[in-house]
Amino acid sequence: MTDSTPSTAPTETVQWHEEQKESYKIYWSGSHREGDFVQAYAPDPMPQTDKAKIIVYLHGFALSLPQFYNDHIETLVRAGYYVIFPDFQQSTYPDPGDTEKERSHSGVWFSLLGTAIVALIQRKRAAKTAEFSDRCRSRKLSNPTSFKQLRVSLALVSIFGLIYLVYSIIDRIYGKNLLKLLSTVGLSLLNRPAEWADNAIDLSEAALNKMAETYPILTQSDPEVVVFGHSLGGLLALSWPTFLNADQTRLKPLQVFTADPAPSTELGIPSFAIWILKLFRVPFATQPLLIKNTGKNLTVPVAILHGADDKIVRPQTWVKPALFQSQPNFDYIASTAKKICFSLSEKQKEPPLVAFHNQAVTDTTYYDNALFKNFGGVKEDPNAYNFQYIWPWLQGVIAQHVQPDQPLTQFPPETIQITETLPNKGVNWGKLILLLGGLALLLGFGVRLWQTGAL
Repeated sequence: MTDSTPSTAPTETVQWHEEQKESYKIYWSGSHREGDFVQAYAPDPMPQTDKAKIIVYLHGFALSLPQFYNDHIETLVRAGYYVIFPDFQQSTYPDPGDTEKERSHSGVWFSLLGTAIVALIQRKRAAKTAEFSDRCRSRKLSNPTSFKQLRVSLALVSIFGLIYLVYSIIDRIYGKNLLKLLSTVGLSLLNRPAEWADNAIDLSEAALNKMAETYPILTQSDPEVVVFGHSLGGLLALSWPTFLNADQTRLKPLQVFTADPAPSTELGIPSFAIWILKLFRVPFATQPLLIKNTGKNLTVPVAILHGADDKIVRPQTWVKPALFQSQPNFDYIASTAKKICFSLSEKQKEPPLVAFHNQAVTDTTYYDNALFKNFGGVKEDPNAYNFQYIWPWLQGVIAQHVQPDQPLTQFPPETIQITETLPNKGVNWGKLILLLGGLALLLGFGVRLWQTGAL
């Protein structure tokens, strides 16, 4: 039984929905659950320009709803840009118009585990369910076999059980929200991250073709495209040229712009979860996407805007060589016009400014603040890092053709601090004391065993 059964393109016509807003129009199609949701924004009326300016907006891991970035997207489309937001991960988020806010929870995976076991016993593909559909309208995502469903379900049930045991003692509310978040995107772990990249491109192309029916300027063979990505989406943006086909030149970026990107799909996920996913050979973990493999194909100008206090994807992972790597991840990017900058925290301000992982995010209220306090940072609306750092720099790159390696001098922030060199925070004495204490306990235990003759 193979692990990758390619999906086939649908025979039915994909249904598109339209919604008129003040000064722009929204088009959307597909379903988060089917892995083919995409939402596109077009300025209305059409701006009078020689070339269309298109932004492909790639979300972070599990941040598959436009709601998480909506304020930024609206700002861009009102400035005259066409914005495409593909959900490249399969998830259980509600589609526009759904009345339910929450459509799944971790208990579903116990049911799916049983379904997969029965299907294997009966030696046939698992029966169709709302979670594992045999019809995935995106031709870039493979359909799951029963054996793959079994492995992913076992891995997630193990992770959920561990989270439940640990956080029922430490913080039950946080544990419940963490289970909800991971369960929401658990479906997407059935696919390799490379498939996510292909899916993002495929969905973006479909949205571009749809908007072109109303906006003739989008039929140009060489529009001005900027690919923007946050977190996991940042890695996909940096890997975009690797996955573009020869017939997808309209989506070839002039520049790539990222906020707190991950150099690997393994970063940002708890290490214990990655270990369990690898143990069960889940495609997401066994075939990660790495900038050291895709960076060689990235030759257009590149900007990475990171937060110095990002604890989900630590900025050191870009500028310091990892174990068994000969050079920092930033050096794997082939572009000769590239820049990485770091925003600094200013905790003495009121309210405090923390340069965390979710600087690019504008709204995390879909989840409880207890979760996002430890999952990149709580955001209820844009703050100084949006208004002075990410937003004007991206817009300057698009509107004024400023190279991504130049915004620090072209658009200096007014009140926040930005540096091109990651500050040296010195020794983390807390971690060092914990490490030395652990080693001392281990050594003491060994000595005791030796004294008693057990060794």
